[in-house]
This record gives sequence, structure tokens and C-alpha cells, in this order.
Amino acid sequence: MQSVPLMIITARAESAQYAIAELQKYDAAIRPVRELAPGVRLMTLPGGWGQFAADAPPLIFVRHVFPVVIATILAGEADDCAALLTHEIIAVAPPAPADGVHSFSVQTRGSWPNAQYAVMDKLVASIEAAMTARGFVKNVKHPDKVISLFAHKNEAGEGVLYAGVSAAGDNRSRWNGGAAHYANEGVLSRAAHKLTEALEVFGLTASGRALDLGAAPGGWTNVLLDAGAHVTAVDPGALDARLAKHPQLHYVCATAQRFFAEAAKIKNANAPFFNFIVNDMKMEMYESARIMCDAAFLLAPGGHAVMTFKLKTGQGPAKIKKALDILAQKYRVAGVQQLFHNRDEVTVWLTR
Repeated sequence: MQSVPLMIITARAESAQYAIAELQKYDAAIRPVRELAPGVRLMTLPGGWGQFAADAPPLIFVRHVFPVVIATILAGEADDCAALLTHEIIAVAPPAPADGVHSFSVQTRGSWPNAQYAVMDKLVASIEAAMTARGFVKNVKHPDKVISLFAHKNEAGEGVLYAGVSAAGDNRSRWNGGAAHYANEGVLSRAAHKLTEALEVFGLTASGRALDLGAAPGGWTNVLLDAGAHVTAVDPGALDARLAKHPQLHYVCATAQRFFAEAAKIKNANAPFFNFIVNDMKMEMYESARIMCDAAFLLAPGGHAVMTFKLKTGQGPAKIKKALDILAQKYRVAGVQQLFHNRDEVTVWLTR
């Protein structure tokens, strides 16, 4: 084990500087060691993983993180190397608790010399066998414990392996590197995955009556319908024809502002229309935040809202905070994160 505690973080490549800055705001002693891949940084962690996992604040740009307990050169015969590394890695992985079923997954990323492919294949198989012997059950999609392996080719052309063992919940994502993947079957647009990921990350269930502002072509509307919600989709543009006859969809051909004006005329002040509001409109984030404030009267107490902030070049944490301050006039900001399916944007979770 290395003498200085280390971790590997993953962020969108264009946002890596913001990810490092928010970590250093938490602990000024955290330092980048080297870039392992676009958006992937090896970082010092002076306070240690246990402290970080326990008290790290909410982070917007750090998508995935894991502790480095072993950093070593991949060398020697494949069988011998895999056996030795498995022994070292398993030594820091506690046995499965006796109560219930406890799952694990081995997650591998990075690049390594062709000569080391056999080592990595054997290492994964060896770790899986050892974890199974310790009472864990393999579960790739929903693991309790994760063995993270990141291989990196150094300047000398050698394969360097960074390995860690952690609870999946401490890694900020159950997905390898935070790269959430969902089936494309039945998806109306790529944007649909943003809402699917947001619901997972924020632990939300879209049910009851939902309002989709700027709904066309209907990617987010479709996600809400699939979740069982009764959806009012508002947009002057047309929805995808595949949604036209859905029995739980009410389409309103109007701008958000016009819809609010009409809704205000008929709304009972004691009975808000919706318990879920979403907004993925392509507009400047301050304007989008103000529209969401205008929509607040339609959200029931205890309801949730999910929206995106579209970021222009150079718009980082300070600009995001300004937009969040606008939202705070009407909502409680419950979460902000740059998800895997976000591009030049962040996703915001609001409650009332």
C-alpha cells in the first residue's frame, strides 16, 4: 500500500477543473497527482477514505470516486501476477456479513499494454472467485461492494494498476466510472436518459400527476409515462407521433408562460395541480430558473421538480450558484449534479 492516501475521481473532461476545485474547497490539502485519462484524475486524499466517505459535502462535478489501496506495476507471468494481486486486494475486503445477501462487482477501466490483457482477465476471474468464497454474490448492476481496477500505461510503457475496495454507495455511482447506461429500446430521444439517470441518482419516483415544460419531442414525457405518471406535456412544438394516443397524456400546444396564465385562472389555491414538474428547455439558465419559479404555484407541497441548467462556455460554479439563488426564492434546492448523460449542463432537483 502507498504511504500517501490516494483516490481516483471521474468527471466530464470539460469540467475536471471544477471537480478538482470543489474537492479542494472541502479539503485544501487535496492535490491532483496526474491525469490518467480525459476527466480521470489520480488525487491525494490526506484525510483518508473513511473520513471522505463519511463527511464529504454534496459535489456537483465529481461523478465517480474510489479509494486507491494498491498501486503497482503489472509484471510477471499472468497466473502469478493475478494470484499475488488478488491476495493483496482481498486482504482489504472484509468477509460478507452473515445477515442477508451481500453482492459485489469487479469494475475495470483504463488502458494497458497488450501483453497485460491476460493478466487483467485472470485477475478479474481470480477476484470474483475469492469474493464468492468470502460469501458475496456477484451482481454487476446493483452491487453492495465494488472492487475497482483502473489500469494506466505509464511513460515507460508499463501497465500500472490502481485498485480499490469500497461500498458502492460511497463511490457516488453504482456504475463503472459513473457511466450510467440504459437500454435504447423505446427511447424517443437521447435526452430521455438524462431524466432516467436523474431519477436514479436522486432516488425519485415519478408518479401521480406530472408536468413537462418544453416537452417536445417527448423524451422526458415518455419516461414519466413509463413510470406510471399522468402527464401534462406543454410545448408549442409537436410531440412524437408514438405518444399521440397514450391514455395518460394530455398535450397542451402552448408556451410555458401561456400555460401558466391559463392555469392560474382555474387553479384552486388549496389544490395544486402537480406533484412532479420537469423542465429540459434549451434556454439560458437564468431564464429557465425564472420559468421554474413561475411554475412553483402548480407544485403540491412535498412535490418534486427536476430541471437542467444549460451551461455556456466558461459558466462554472459561480454562475450556477446565481441561478440556484433564483430558484431558492420558490423552492428548496435538494440536489445539483452533472450526470453522465449531461453534456454542457447540470441537473437540478427541487422540492417544496
